[in-house]
Amino acid sequence: MTARELHEPQGPHDDEDARSGAPGGCVADEAVRLSALAVNVSVPEDLQWTDERRGETFRLTSITVRLLPDDSLASKAYGRPVAGGRGGYVSFAVPRTPELDALISGAASAASARWAHHRGLS
Repeated sequence: MTARELHEPQGPHDDEDARSGAPGGCVADEAVRLSALAVNVSVPEDLQWTDERRGETFRLTSITVRLLPDDSLASKAYGRPVAGGRGGYVSFAVPRTPELDALISGAASAASARWAHHRGLS
């Protein structure tokens, strides 16, 4: 799904109301400038990996996936030191494997569906 499709009205509002900011609609596209959308996804245990930074080994257990303004995806991995403790908040590159690519793509698709059907602020 592209960023443009994410902006397309979905649900009970018609196109005109949703784009004009009319009561019941969304704010006009020109008034909202998204720099990126992000979602965090847990990495299933069988897909987790380790990487080293500053002499410390980390087990990578989560990925932050961002939808960039050009509709491409970017990802960074995060985790905890294998030796224990908190460790620093350090990002790691996500290796390109078919399984991790599918996880990232699936997370982006699931997030877009959830964003499209949000229920507003609670």
